[in-house]
Amino acid sequence: MNNGIMHVFRKLFGRKRMPAPAGMRRVRRNVKASAEAFTLVELLCAMAILMVIVLLMSMIFEDTERAWALGTGRAENNMSGRAALNLLAHDLQYGVADDLLTFSMRKDRLGLTTYDSYYETDEICVVSLQDSSADGLRTAREVYYWVEEQPGFPYRFQLMRGIYTNALCDMPYVYDHSYSNALWYDNPRPGGPGATDPGTNSVIGVNVAAFGAMAPDGNGVIVHDYLSSNPVNEDRMPEYIDVYIETLTDRDAKRAASVMNYDAAACHDFIKKNARRYATRVYFHNRLGYKAR
Repeated sequence: MNNGIMHVFRKLFGRKRMPAPAGMRRVRRNVKASAEAFTLVELLCAMAILMVIVLLMSMIFEDTERAWALGTGRAENNMSGRAALNLLAHDLQYGVADDLLTFSMRKDRLGLTTYDSYYETDEICVVSLQDSSADGLRTAREVYYWVEEQPGFPYRFQLMRGIYTNALCDMPYVYDHSYSNALWYDNPRPGGPGATDPGTNSVIGVNVAAFGAMAPDGNGVIVHDYLSSNPVNEDRMPEYIDVYIETLTDRDAKRAASVMNYDAAACHDFIKKNARRYATRVYFHNRLGYKAR
């Protein structure tokens, strides 16, 4: 009986473990889940770090591309500038002048200036002997160098080379050329500067900012305008000729043309800072005379 009373007493007044509220059960489950997954803050931080890494990588690739373009542009510019001068020097060094054949070096006859008076370009007109007299008859041809604006590209210029392909004594233009006309370099017909045979005109330098030539006259004065038939020059080629050219990379030429549309002074400053400059001195093998054959 006593046992029965004690059993009832414990049942009525003994300590019982109360069940946890529903809210506490959810908190416990969330705490357990958070130990197995990223929080929202952690995800946002990871995304921010990833974005910074991507941004840095894009900047690295952009700088690499810019450096590559700059390097290749400089290399191409260097090769093209030197190649143009080498070809010009080859034509000039075999030039001839006497009481019949005239050599002309002067400012562009059309008054062309690059980038609105940045540089007043020159033109060179020479009768050049291409073959050695030891091997037979010489081949003489008229060769012209001048600068013109690139067709379809305002404020971009190119160095041109033109030759007269026909024999200089062929009719009907025999009286327009060097063996019959001392002023052959002024003739606007095919063969004249800027009006040579279209099929023979070739571009030997692009993105040209300046092209100039200088030589000592018969009195030793350095001039931009040299005409062999001038009495002071005694129907001779000059002692030598210095040729100067400035070129831009393709990227710099595009930028210069763009700046030129609204600020010529800024364009000129940009060219002075970024142009590549090349010069060569040419001596003439036939200055003191040449064989008739």
